[in-house]
Amino acid sequence: MTLARKSFFVQDRDGNIVPGAHVEVRKEELGQPLAPLYTDRAGTISAGNPIDADSEGYVYFHVAGGYYQIRVYTGTSGAPTTEHFDRYVGIGLAQGSDVAPTPKPIVILCMGQSDFVQRPAYTWTPASNVSSWNWDDNDGTVGTAFVAVPGSTINMPERIGSVIAEIYADRPVYVIGIAIGSQPISHWMTGASSPDMYANTKVNVEAALAVLGLSKIDEVYWWQGENATSTPETYAADFTTVMNRFRGETWFPRSTPITIFSIAPTSISGNAYTDQQNLMLQQVVRDEPDLRRFVYTGQLGAAAWADTLHPSGVGMFDMGRMGAEARHKGETHQPLFDPVTHIQSNGSLGRPAARNLIKGGDLTVNPWRYGTSFTSAANGAKILDGFTWVQSGAGVVDILKTTDAPTIAQAGIFTQHCLHVDVTTADASIGSTDYYGIQATISGLDCSFLGFGQTGALSIVIPFWVKSSVTGNYFVAVENSAQNRSYNVQYTINAADTWEKKYVVIPGDTSGTWLYTSAIGLRVLWTIASGDTYLFTPNVWNAADVRVGNATRANGMSSTSNNFKLALIQSEEGSFPSVFARVPGTPGLVGYAIGSGGTVTQATSKSTGVTLDALCGAVTMNAAALAAGTIVSFPMVNVTAAAGDLVVANHVSGGTPGAYTINARSTTGSVTFDVRNNTAGSLSEAIVIQFAIIKGVTS
Repeated sequence: MTLARKSFFVQDRDGNIVPGAHVEVRKEELGQPLAPLYTDRAGTISAGNPIDADSEGYVYFHVAGGYYQIRVYTGTSGAPTTEHFDRYVGIGLAQGSDVAPTPKPIVILCMGQSDFVQRPAYTWTPASNVSSWNWDDNDGTVGTAFVAVPGSTINMPERIGSVIAEIYADRPVYVIGIAIGSQPISHWMTGASSPDMYANTKVNVEAALAVLGLSKIDEVYWWQGENATSTPETYAADFTTVMNRFRGETWFPRSTPITIFSIAPTSISGNAYTDQQNLMLQQVVRDEPDLRRFVYTGQLGAAAWADTLHPSGVGMFDMGRMGAEARHKGETHQPLFDPVTHIQSNGSLGRPAARNLIKGGDLTVNPWRYGTSFTSAANGAKILDGFTWVQSGAGVVDILKTTDAPTIAQAGIFTQHCLHVDVTTADASIGSTDYYGIQATISGLDCSFLGFGQTGALSIVIPFWVKSSVTGNYFVAVENSAQNRSYNVQYTINAADTWEKKYVVIPGDTSGTWLYTSAIGLRVLWTIASGDTYLFTPNVWNAADVRVGNATRANGMSSTSNNFKLALIQSEEGSFPSVFARVPGTPGLVGYAIGSGGTVTQATSKSTGVTLDALCGAVTMNAAALAAGTIVSFPMVNVTAAAGDLVVANHVSGGTPGAYTINARSTTGSVTFDVRNNTAGSLSEAIVIQFAIIKGVTS
């Protein structure tokens, strides 16, 4: 290392030499630290600091080139007898230049909805080195110049730019804010209706860069999503489409960093879907974590919000700082965690175990014990484990296990089958009390941890894949066992005969009666068509049996050419879906979930046959006399039974305990019960036989 040399004689104001004067050298930078001084150019021998002039007032030292403050004094440093300062003394070739360098500008682009348009009255002091593009927020217009940021009103993009300007005080910061209220993300996509937000952005950015003589922007800030809350499942893909479109512009480099703001949380908006949308915005960040940041505005509380959607003046002041510092001072929020519950977001999990409350939601794995084809399915027909067909109307459907499912590329998992509803008799004019749909039931034991009916009940999210020949608005409803507490959510089928992933969020119900036993705890209904008797306000808990929430809705029963299919059905705790939780193996072989059983009562005599299509249940026998030592047999038609199955049967109630021997034999489609009176006298008792069919093989 070769250092610069500085030497001089210390003299007083009259030109007299001052031998032994003390010389202190400090760097001209923040804090003015003492500079390391050396006696040699190589910087190997320290000279100390301060140093003293010799007997002739001569002093010299070697130091790295730059600007310095030189202080000369006599006496002590703290109480000098005499003292003199020279500021910004240039030493060496690395000292400052009298030609100021041109600072590199920073250009930020802010896009979104009304939160980036609002300009409430607020007194603040913008940085002197920030200016804003004078677009008038109207579709089709173009700004002409960058103007000073006012201090009497506040605007989010301008506040973001001002904070960046404070961080880089020596660089000019230019803000281009292009936003119009109430615009869904589709207005940034190809073929958008007016206002075309992409076109507005493109023409203004290019005009602004031309004014500056620059070729590209440096950063993007995004606040958008309030109008995506009805179809949040497509948002991440739509955002990627929009950003890839921008990346086709020369002024939007592939490496442009993007900071994404959350929208108002549910605690402010009153809409359960805004928390869900914020989780989707986090998913957007996780898709490109090296380029994107997420800023959770909900942590600032009610004072930061002017209403249920928009920040107040003080909110903009604080949120603008959060957004700028998220990019320029490091990550402020970890997008792996739900900002509301502070636990790891479902969307960031790998393939979790036992999260799915709907057993057999993979229609390939589900054993379909009642058969794989149901012609003219009746109301209440059990179509597969945990699922029934429900209807009230003249329409008729066949229900099938069909080889049709979303691909691995779509779903991230391989599955082959779906639950297929094929309309064979149409109901083109749905009566007020008509309804048609698929119902899944979850036992109270399985879902009791959600705490429905209790303060602080947990939310659930229900993701599924759907394919229908009829587009339009459909509904998922969740009800309690008594069907007097219901919540319905709309989803939209956008393309006919195309697999689409949907999900709905159901906030926990803090009222009503919910069972925590082995009986039905939750009913989940996919409504295919319904009359107005079951039409209630969506996205709120209703004290009624609810099937739909919008007068404008699809009729999936309108034609015999209609088909409705479900696949990869899931229900789990949370507000954002995880990857599909496939239950390993075949569920339900030992022990049966709610909905698998049934009851029947024998008529006429003890030998009268009964019908009960269930894997388990109870038969109440006729009370006719059975003589001592006598055996009576009766058949039970049961489509779930097969040759080789083992039927466990016991006398569980009614009549004299221990008085009977029960035997059961299974054949294809039927079970035969043999009942013997073991006592010495005749018995006239309506005994109850409980049974369970265990699937068995002999090879």
